[in-house]
Amino acid sequence: MTKPKKATAPRPLPEGAEEQAKAVDRSKEILEISYRDDVHVLAWRSVPLSEKAQVRAQVGIPWHDVTGEGGVEPDITTVAVLVWLARRAAGKPKLLWVVHQASWPADLTMAEVNSRIVPSEELDLSDPQP
Repeated sequence: MTKPKKATAPRPLPEGAEEQAKAVDRSKEILEISYRDDVHVLAWRSVPLSEKAQVRAQVGIPWHDVTGEGGVEPDITTVAVLVWLARRAAGKPKLLWVVHQASWPADLTMAEVNSRIVPSEELDLSDPQP
């Protein structure tokens, strides 16, 4: 005969676990940037440290300024950086900033740029970014 299982009450989450769960949810956010006829997507909250280092080395801007966490208002340069990272993530991992800058439309303004966080129900996870 087997022993009956004891009932267990739900245990409270360890301290800080809720914030950690929220951070994991935020890390899955996909940013969609569109301008003119181009659309780029980037998992902007889970950019690898090596890519953040490339931003600092090639562009000269700290990552927290690109994301606006440093209190810096986004401008066309930060949009260009995010698009550059999206292009690198979408299959051009060796794309240099100077090459991207050369193909970047010089007359593009912030008024022409649209961005949004893609809702999870719109995501197609069958072909994730490499």
